[in-house]
Amino acid sequence: MSKSQHKKAIEWEIERLNNLIDQKIVKGLDYKKEAKRHISLLKELNRCSPVWNFGKIFSSLTSF
Repeated sequence: MSKSQHKKAIEWEIERLNNLIDQKIVKGLDYKKEAKRHISLLKELNRCSPVWNFGKIFSSLTSF
């Protein structure tokens, strides 16, 4: 599976979990298990996506 396919699969799973959590909230049910899975998927998605750390870049530029 390529990185882009993996990222899309994670995004799809997050969307599915969002809908499931919304349904459980409306029905007044517990959604703790889904929330934990949602958090872990968000962390995995952040690891897949490049993140620019502008603070680190800016601090290295100002040192010149």
